Amino acid sequence: MNIIQLRERIAFLNDRTASARFDNYQYDEAINDAINQIIKDRFDNVKQGKSYSFERVQVVIDELNTLVNTSPVIVPVANVIQRANFPANYREFILCEVTINGVKTYSRELSHAELPKIDRNPFKFASFDKDRVWHTFNSAGINVQFGTGTFTAAQITYLRQPAKVTLGLPSNYINPSATALSIGTSYYVSVDCDVNGTPYFVGQQFTALSTNLVSGQVIAVSNTVDCDLPEKLHDEICDIASATMMGTVEDYNKVTFLTNQSVKN
Repeated sequence: MNIIQLRERIAFLNDRTASARFDNYQYDEAINDAINQIIKDRFDNVKQGKSYSFERVQVVIDELNTLVNTSPVIVPVANVIQRANFPANYREFILCEVTINGVKTYSRELSHAELPKIDRNPFKFASFDKDRVWHTFNSAGINVQFGTGTFTAAQITYLRQPAKVTLGLPSNYINPSATALSIGTSYYVSVDCDVNGTPYFVGQQFTALSTNLVSGQVIAVSNTVDCDLPEKLHDEICDIASATMMGTVEDYNKVTFLTNQSVKN
Protein backbone atom coordinates (compact mmCIF):
# COMPACT_ATOMS: atom_id res chain seq x y z
CA MET A 1 0.00 0.00 0.00
CA ASN A 2 1.17 3.51 -0.68
CA ILE A 3 0.96 6.14 2.07
CA ILE A 4 -2.51 7.36 1.02
CA GLN A 5 -3.83 3.79 0.99
CA LEU A 6 -2.37 3.23 4.46
CA ARG A 7 -4.18 6.33 5.69
CA GLU A 8 -7.47 5.16 4.19
CA ARG A 9 -7.13 1.70 5.73
CA ILE A 10 -6.40 3.19 9.16
CA ALA A 11 -9.33 5.60 8.78
CA PHE A 12 -11.58 2.63 8.03
CA LEU A 13 -10.37 0.82 11.16
CA ASN A 14 -10.83 3.99 13.21
CA ASP A 15 -14.41 4.38 11.93
CA ARG A 16 -15.00 7.25 9.54
CA THR A 17 -16.81 9.43 12.10
CA ALA A 18 -13.87 9.23 14.49
CA SER A 19 -11.22 9.67 11.79
CA ALA A 20 -12.40 13.16 10.94
CA ARG A 21 -10.71 14.52 14.05
CA PHE A 22 -7.24 13.35 13.01
CA ASP A 23 -4.83 15.38 10.88
CA ASN A 24 -2.33 13.88 8.46
CA TYR A 25 0.60 14.49 10.81
CA GLN A 26 -1.15 12.32 13.40
CA TYR A 27 -1.42 9.52 10.86
CA ASP A 28 2.30 10.00 10.14
CA GLU A 29 3.17 9.67 13.83
CA ALA A 30 0.96 6.61 14.34
CA ILE A 31 2.31 4.81 11.26
CA ASN A 32 5.95 5.51 12.15
CA ASP A 33 5.31 4.35 15.71
CA ALA A 34 3.70 1.14 14.40
CA ILE A 35 6.69 0.48 12.12
CA ASN A 36 9.10 0.85 15.04
CA GLN A 37 6.98 -1.43 17.21
CA ILE A 38 7.07 -4.13 14.54
CA ILE A 39 10.85 -3.88 14.09
CA LYS A 40 11.42 -4.13 17.84
CA ASP A 41 9.05 -7.08 18.02
CA ARG A 42 10.73 -8.96 15.20
CA PHE A 43 14.36 -8.12 15.85
CA ASP A 44 14.69 -7.81 19.61
CA ASN A 45 11.88 -9.35 21.60
CA VAL A 46 13.97 -11.14 24.22
CA LYS A 47 12.35 -9.14 27.02
CA GLN A 48 8.94 -10.28 25.84
CA GLY A 49 9.90 -13.96 25.98
CA LYS A 50 8.80 -14.66 22.40
CA SER A 51 10.01 -17.69 20.48
CA TYR A 52 10.73 -15.94 17.18
CA SER A 53 13.37 -13.44 16.16
CA PHE A 54 15.33 -12.23 13.16
CA GLU A 55 17.73 -14.83 11.69
CA ARG A 56 15.95 -17.66 13.56
CA VAL A 57 12.63 -17.80 11.74
CA GLN A 58 12.48 -17.44 7.95
CA VAL A 59 9.17 -15.60 7.94
CA VAL A 60 10.70 -12.91 10.19
CA ILE A 61 13.71 -12.60 7.89
CA ASP A 62 11.32 -12.12 4.98
CA GLU A 63 9.42 -9.45 6.91
CA LEU A 64 12.52 -7.33 7.53
CA ASN A 65 14.70 -8.14 4.52
CA THR A 66 14.03 -4.78 2.84
CA LEU A 67 15.88 -3.14 5.74
CA VAL A 68 19.04 -5.27 5.51
CA ASN A 69 22.05 -3.35 4.15
CA THR A 70 25.79 -3.88 3.88
CA SER A 71 28.07 -0.95 4.60
CA PRO A 72 30.76 0.35 2.28
CA VAL A 73 34.28 -0.77 3.20
CA ILE A 74 35.31 0.75 6.54
CA VAL A 75 38.98 1.28 7.34
CA PRO A 76 39.59 0.30 10.97
CA VAL A 77 41.69 2.23 13.46
CA ALA A 78 44.04 -0.32 15.03
CA ASN A 79 41.63 -3.18 15.81
CA VAL A 80 38.48 -1.04 16.13
CA ILE A 81 35.73 -0.49 13.57
CA GLN A 82 34.83 2.96 14.78
CA ARG A 83 31.20 3.74 15.51
CA ALA A 84 31.70 7.17 13.93
CA ASN A 85 32.19 5.37 10.60
CA PHE A 86 29.01 3.30 10.80
CA PRO A 87 26.46 4.17 8.08
CA ALA A 88 24.19 7.08 9.01
CA ASN A 89 21.09 4.85 8.74
CA TYR A 90 22.52 2.08 10.97
CA ARG A 91 20.03 0.65 13.47
CA GLU A 92 20.91 -2.94 14.47
CA PHE A 93 24.01 -5.09 13.95
CA ILE A 94 23.73 -8.38 12.05
CA LEU A 95 27.26 -9.54 11.15
CA CYS A 96 30.77 -8.34 10.40
CA GLU A 97 33.20 -9.26 7.63
CA VAL A 98 36.84 -8.36 8.24
CA THR A 99 39.94 -8.41 6.03
CA ILE A 100 43.07 -9.56 7.85
CA ASN A 101 46.36 -10.24 6.05
CA GLY A 102 44.46 -9.71 2.79
CA VAL A 103 41.97 -12.51 3.53
CA LYS A 104 38.27 -11.97 4.24
CA THR A 105 36.58 -13.78 7.09
CA TYR A 106 33.69 -13.25 9.51
CA SER A 107 34.08 -12.43 13.17
CA ARG A 108 31.99 -13.91 15.94
CA GLU A 109 30.41 -11.74 18.61
CA LEU A 110 31.39 -12.35 22.22
CA SER A 111 30.07 -10.89 25.44
CA HIS A 112 32.46 -8.87 27.56
CA ALA A 113 32.27 -11.61 30.21
CA GLU A 114 33.33 -14.32 27.73
CA LEU A 115 36.38 -12.53 26.37
CA PRO A 116 38.70 -12.85 29.43
CA LYS A 117 37.91 -16.57 29.69
CA ILE A 118 38.68 -17.14 26.02
CA ASP A 119 41.91 -15.14 26.22
CA ARG A 120 43.17 -17.55 28.90
CA ASN A 121 42.11 -20.68 27.04
CA PRO A 122 44.88 -21.96 24.71
CA PHE A 123 42.28 -23.69 22.54
CA LYS A 124 40.00 -20.68 22.14
CA PHE A 125 42.10 -17.49 22.29
CA ALA A 126 41.85 -15.19 19.29
CA SER A 127 43.93 -16.36 16.33
CA PHE A 128 43.35 -15.44 12.71
CA ASP A 129 45.50 -18.39 11.59
CA LYS A 130 43.17 -20.77 13.46
CA ASP A 131 40.00 -19.06 12.18
CA ARG A 132 39.20 -17.65 15.62
CA VAL A 133 38.25 -14.01 15.13
CA TRP A 134 36.08 -12.46 17.83
CA HIS A 135 34.53 -9.06 18.41
CA THR A 136 32.88 -7.12 21.22
CA PHE A 137 31.02 -3.82 21.22
CA ASN A 138 32.03 -0.78 23.22
CA SER A 139 31.50 2.97 23.08
CA ALA A 140 34.16 3.32 20.36
CA GLY A 141 32.58 0.73 18.08
CA ILE A 142 33.41 -2.90 17.29
CA ASN A 143 36.59 -4.17 18.89
CA VAL A 144 37.99 -7.05 16.79
CA GLN A 145 40.30 -9.64 18.36
CA PHE A 146 42.36 -11.72 15.91
CA GLY A 147 45.79 -12.35 17.43
CA THR A 148 48.62 -11.32 15.12
CA GLY A 149 48.11 -9.93 11.64
CA THR A 150 47.20 -6.78 9.75
CA PHE A 151 43.58 -5.67 9.92
CA THR A 152 42.92 -3.48 6.89
CA ALA A 153 39.19 -3.40 6.15
CA ALA A 154 35.73 -4.29 7.40
CA GLN A 155 32.13 -4.34 6.25
CA ILE A 156 29.11 -4.68 8.49
CA THR A 157 25.74 -6.08 7.54
CA TYR A 158 23.08 -4.28 9.50
CA LEU A 159 19.42 -3.45 9.83
CA ARG A 160 18.92 0.11 8.67
CA GLN A 161 16.47 2.66 9.97
CA PRO A 162 13.15 2.45 8.10
CA ALA A 163 11.99 5.36 5.99
CA LYS A 164 10.10 7.92 8.04
CA VAL A 165 6.76 7.92 6.28
CA THR A 166 4.83 11.11 5.67
CA LEU A 167 1.61 12.13 3.99
CA GLY A 168 3.21 15.48 3.19
CA LEU A 169 2.47 18.99 4.40
CA PRO A 170 -0.98 20.56 4.13
CA SER A 171 0.50 23.07 1.67
CA ASN A 172 1.58 20.20 -0.62
CA TYR A 173 -2.01 19.20 -1.44
CA ILE A 174 -3.35 20.45 -4.75
CA ASN A 175 -6.94 21.59 -5.29
CA PRO A 176 -8.85 22.04 -8.57
CA SER A 177 -7.47 24.47 -11.14
CA ALA A 178 -6.98 24.45 -14.88
CA THR A 179 -3.22 24.75 -14.32
CA ALA A 180 -2.93 22.75 -11.10
CA LEU A 181 -0.87 19.83 -12.40
CA SER A 182 2.52 19.44 -14.05
CA ILE A 183 2.56 17.16 -17.09
CA GLY A 184 4.75 14.11 -16.51
CA THR A 185 4.58 14.37 -12.70
CA SER A 186 3.25 11.44 -10.65
CA TYR A 187 0.48 12.11 -8.14
CA TYR A 188 -1.41 10.26 -5.41
CA VAL A 189 -5.15 10.86 -5.18
CA SER A 190 -6.17 12.12 -1.75
CA VAL A 191 -9.83 12.81 -2.66
CA ASP A 192 -11.58 11.21 -5.66
CA CYS A 193 -10.75 13.44 -8.59
CA ASP A 194 -11.31 14.25 -12.24
CA VAL A 195 -8.28 15.10 -14.37
CA ASN A 196 -9.45 16.66 -17.62
CA GLY A 197 -12.35 14.19 -17.83
CA THR A 198 -10.51 11.11 -16.52
CA PRO A 199 -11.64 9.89 -13.08
CA TYR A 200 -9.19 8.67 -10.42
CA PHE A 201 -10.02 7.34 -6.98
CA VAL A 202 -8.51 7.72 -3.51
CA GLY A 203 -5.17 5.95 -3.22
CA GLN A 204 -4.57 5.65 -6.94
CA GLN A 205 -1.36 6.91 -8.51
CA PHE A 206 -1.30 8.53 -11.93
CA THR A 207 1.07 10.48 -14.14
CA ALA A 208 -0.42 13.75 -15.32
CA LEU A 209 -1.10 14.05 -19.05
CA SER A 210 -2.99 17.31 -18.52
CA THR A 211 -2.64 20.29 -16.19
CA ASN A 212 -6.41 20.47 -15.59
CA LEU A 213 -7.56 19.18 -12.19
CA VAL A 214 -11.34 19.52 -12.51
CA SER A 215 -12.26 18.23 -9.05
CA GLY A 216 -10.87 16.41 -6.02
CA GLN A 217 -7.45 16.70 -4.41
CA VAL A 218 -4.02 15.23 -5.16
CA ILE A 219 -0.45 15.39 -3.94
CA ALA A 220 2.79 14.86 -5.85
CA VAL A 221 4.34 11.50 -4.98
CA SER A 222 7.65 13.32 -4.44
CA ASN A 223 6.12 15.20 -1.48
CA THR A 224 5.29 11.98 0.35
CA VAL A 225 7.30 9.07 1.74
CA ASP A 226 5.91 5.54 1.50
CA CYS A 227 6.45 2.71 3.96
CA ASP A 228 9.44 0.59 2.91
CA LEU A 229 8.55 -2.51 4.90
CA PRO A 230 7.21 -5.40 2.79
CA GLU A 231 3.56 -5.28 1.74
CA LYS A 232 2.77 -8.32 3.90
CA LEU A 233 3.26 -6.16 7.01
CA HIS A 234 1.05 -3.28 5.94
CA ASP A 235 -2.18 -4.62 7.43
CA GLU A 236 -0.43 -5.14 10.75
CA ILE A 237 1.00 -1.62 10.58
CA CYS A 238 -2.53 -0.28 10.02
CA ASP A 239 -3.93 -2.31 12.91
CA ILE A 240 -1.29 -1.02 15.34
CA ALA A 241 -1.55 2.56 14.08
CA SER A 242 -5.32 2.51 14.48
CA ALA A 243 -5.03 1.07 17.97
CA THR A 244 -2.59 3.86 18.85
CA MET A 245 -4.84 6.58 17.45
CA MET A 246 -7.97 5.20 19.08
CA GLY A 247 -6.26 4.38 22.37
CA THR A 248 -8.76 6.17 24.59
CA VAL A 249 -10.58 4.71 27.57
CA GLU A 250 -13.88 4.36 25.75
CA ASP A 251 -12.16 2.58 22.85
CA TYR A 252 -10.28 0.11 25.07
CA ASN A 253 -12.15 -2.94 23.77
CA LYS A 254 -11.48 -1.98 20.17
CA VAL A 255 -7.76 -1.46 20.85
CA THR A 256 -7.55 -4.88 22.48
CA PHE A 257 -9.35 -6.48 19.54
CA LEU A 258 -7.04 -4.87 16.95
CA THR A 259 -3.94 -5.85 18.92
CA ASN A 260 -5.12 -9.45 19.15
CA GLN A 261 -5.82 -9.48 15.41
CA SER A 262 -2.24 -8.34 14.72
CA VAL A 263 -0.85 -11.12 16.89
CA LYS A 264 -2.95 -13.68 14.98
CA ASN A 265 -1.65 -12.38 11.66
